[in-house]
Amino acid sequence: MSRYSISDAVFFATKHDKKSKHFRRLAITYILLKIVFFAVLVAIAFPFMSGLGELFSGDLDPQVLEAELVAPISLLSNIQSIGGLLFLPFFMAVMGSFYRWAVNDDWSSKGFGLRFGNTELHLFLVYLVVYIIIILATLALIIPFSIVMSIQFAASDEFSSTLVAVAVLGGFAIFWIWIWLAIKLSLAAALTVRHGEIKIFESFAATKGHFWKLFFSNFLFIIMYIVILVIFMIAMLIISLPFIGVGMAIFGTSPAESDYILIAVVAAIPIALLIIAALWIEFWGYAASAGIGAYFLRWKEGDPVEKVAKEFE
Repeated sequence: MSRYSISDAVFFATKHDKKSKHFRRLAITYILLKIVFFAVLVAIAFPFMSGLGELFSGDLDPQVLEAELVAPISLLSNIQSIGGLLFLPFFMAVMGSFYRWAVNDDWSSKGFGLRFGNTELHLFLVYLVVYIIIILATLALIIPFSIVMSIQFAASDEFSSTLVAVAVLGGFAIFWIWIWLAIKLSLAAALTVRHGEIKIFESFAATKGHFWKLFFSNFLFIIMYIVILVIFMIAMLIISLPFIGVGMAIFGTSPAESDYILIAVVAAIPIALLIIAALWIEFWGYAASAGIGAYFLRWKEGDPVEKVAKEFE
């Protein structure tokens, strides 16, 4: 068995089998699908956005404005939720294609390999069950701890140093139990694709003796993801500042809420580039996280991760 590499695990999503270019194709697919759904949602919500502009442009009392905003904001939130649900099958198709490629080297050389079959349904059920397990486990830990802390505080009627220490240590212990459970279940999706059937609790056995490998791989991934997001937000701020300046030059003062539509038109190209960059970062986050499990599983089973299909040699 070759040496496990934390960096190789984190970058497995982008480095595995370079000749197939499958990661790039999936990223393009994900971005295009998201943009289409975003455009549809904007088209549906546009009439309500116009109404919001009229509200902001009027001299309404703050309390009246807040009351008038409740219904449009609620409707926009519902539209966004519906859009997310409609996008879910396509998200599962993209992730299913990624897992088939990363775990089993199963992909199409001519197409994107998107399917809506058993693999995608299995992945959806695995994600759902794992999410429910982690939520229930978290509640099972937090609720009794909160009750005990409330009783102790009621008895002493003050925050003593002992009570604070217990609260900090208890919170730290709950956090680490949550991390342990998340790591132990992290191979469920990769195992499901590998074996062609739902495998959830088998992840506990597969991770036995390898907790720290997976922990540090995911830790490095999270740190990198945070750094990338910070850099992106700084870049977004730097890019947007000139257009705020344009708005101030056009309107003489700080632009009013109703003037931001005109500024958005001026900034259309930078906004489009920022959206594409944000979606690429989003996809990389999903794929890199899934790639850690795929890399580990192939490493553990002695499957060479440098393998390249014959049609690409």
